[in-house]
Amino acid sequence: LAFALSLAGRWIFDAVLAYRYGVEGEYPHALLLGTSEACVKSLPTIAELPPQTRVSVVGLVLPSHEECVALDDLQRPIPVIGTHEELEHLLDLSSATEVIIADPASLNGQLGHVLEVCARNRVALRMVDAILMGDGHSVSCVQGLDCTVFVVQPTRRSRTSYLAKRVGEHLVAGVLLVLLSPVMATIAVLIKLDTPGPVFFVDRRVGIGQRPFRFYKFRTMVADARAAQAQLEADNEAGGVLFKMRADPRITRVGRVLRRYSLDELPQLLNVLKGDMSIVGPRPLPMRDCELMEEWHRRRHLVLPGMTGPWQVSGRSDVGFSDMVELDLGYIDTWTLRSDLRIVWRTVSAVVHSKGAF
Repeated sequence: LAFALSLAGRWIFDAVLAYRYGVEGEYPHALLLGTSEACVKSLPTIAELPPQTRVSVVGLVLPSHEECVALDDLQRPIPVIGTHEELEHLLDLSSATEVIIADPASLNGQLGHVLEVCARNRVALRMVDAILMGDGHSVSCVQGLDCTVFVVQPTRRSRTSYLAKRVGEHLVAGVLLVLLSPVMATIAVLIKLDTPGPVFFVDRRVGIGQRPFRFYKFRTMVADARAAQAQLEADNEAGGVLFKMRADPRITRVGRVLRRYSLDELPQLLNVLKGDMSIVGPRPLPMRDCELMEEWHRRRHLVLPGMTGPWQVSGRSDVGFSDMVELDLGYIDTWTLRSDLRIVWRTVSAVVHSKGAF
């Protein structure tokens, strides 16, 4: 009976919404106000609002004309229609019944003015903070006081799930090291026969809490590759923080094959057993790359780095650094055991097809 009533209630609810807003989803019009970056980040969240509070964003309102010009050609079909100072005129032109603030900081102390404009035009005002949306926080409201108080807390993770992840990764790493030992021994011999130098490449990488650790890989470059990098910086194809070259002259013949199929990463199973890394997590970067990071990039060091992660399954070297950090932060904010298993499965496919490998 409860199941039947649930279905009937859902059907009635959808029918009322369709009658109120139209079958085509003709929701009330709204203007999105904030910086270009905040507006872009807020749009997916606004699109996922529940039907009873959903709106149709018909225009973006940015702080300055310079930002309007820069973004106007990129955000079709949602046009940039003006600046914050023109809000009252824009409300008349767009017939919007709601204003959504995507970035309160962009108002530069003009929140009171925006409130007055909305009140005069009988327009509802909502706020969506893009910084909090992408920062893994949960926001709640405390009522019953003389003023509204919002409480912002980090999203809590299940300790049981995290413990299961760590125990499972240690077991998997130990089993794989035993099973793959013949393969790793063969790779070591081939590296020695190909070029002079050590079998392993040991580097200092940045881990959880921005603490450095010893990072292991099979050597895929000539022995003096680190010294030669300074002369190759001008040919960096990744740009900015990362250093990548498709035709890097330092890569050896065996190294190119190992990189193509990610076999050079196998020694990192030792890092997993030592507790420096996870099987799934943000990729650990060299000290050189971390020194060039912006401050917001460093939040990727809140968790253990991984042998694979969202970057590897989304194009690997074809993904730029800023996009890579966005993927990492999204993984940190929404991590589950199921998402880890999905990334591992997609990693196997990416390796087999050599997707994005340099």
